Amino acid sequence: MKIYIFKMALFASTLCYSRSFQCVSKISTVRNHLVLKALKSASRTKSPSCLEIEVDEFSDDLWKLTPVVEILKDGGVGILPTDTCYVFCCDVHSRRGVDKIFQLKQYVGRRKPLSLLCKDISSISKHSDGVDKELFKILKKVLPGPFTFILPANHEVPRVLLEHKKHKKTWKRREVGMRIPDNRILHEVLRQLSNPLICSSVPLELESYDSDRDDLEIWEKSAQAMLSTDPKVISDKWGHAVDFIVNSGTIELKGVSTVVNCMVRPIEVIRHGLGNVELLGLQV
Repeated sequence: MKIYIFKMALFASTLCYSRSFQCVSKISTVRNHLVLKALKSASRTKSPSCLEIEVDEFSDDLWKLTPVVEILKDGGVGILPTDTCYVFCCDVHSRRGVDKIFQLKQYVGRRKPLSLLCKDISSISKHSDGVDKELFKILKKVLPGPFTFILPANHEVPRVLLEHKKHKKTWKRREVGMRIPDNRILHEVLRQLSNPLICSSVPLELESYDSDRDDLEIWEKSAQAMLSTDPKVISDKWGHAVDFIVNSGTIELKGVSTVVNCMVRPIEVIRHGLGNVELLGLQV
């Protein structure tokens, strides 16, 4: 009888312990699930910090650009130096990056004077069918350099750059600005990325663009914008809004690129800038 009572007590205590363990286990599982859910939610809402690196264009610092390229490949938006000013930029295939630049420049619902930064003339030809033999000679003579060439865009150029919606009306532009700046930092980024970059100049103050202007007039009037060439000022004003800033020092050669309209023949200069127009060999 004593043995039977002992066995029953042992069974009861074991059953109680088992149920207690299951209860604790379920509570622990629920708690871990809630913690994991909270962490995931926090990771989605947390703003990423801006990567800021200093790179000397004329030293061996170009290896520092690897994380910048990875951010661009991931669809990020950052600020890079060119031979004229600092620019917002993203990969040409990053819709998220293009939308972010539109927001930064307040281009949403407006015409957008954006350019493609290309690593070489072959890349320009890939994104435009308007490079004939004569124009190729001109490009080879003046590039890399502070020129923007307005060329007919082909199917390789993302639709987001060519379409504009105002109310219920949609129009498509046929042209896009293309550049090969004379800057080693930018060349290294383009070399590692393999794709062109979409860019827009970093302003001191936001420009005001009238969406009813003619496309080429936008390029001509955009010279009125005050450009940022001081990386300290850029960091203070835009560091919260971008994924990276490459600081190569203050750009001493301040100004805009010379814009050449290649949608007509003969080609014509529609905005005078830092590029020497005499190199184009145009008849005056």
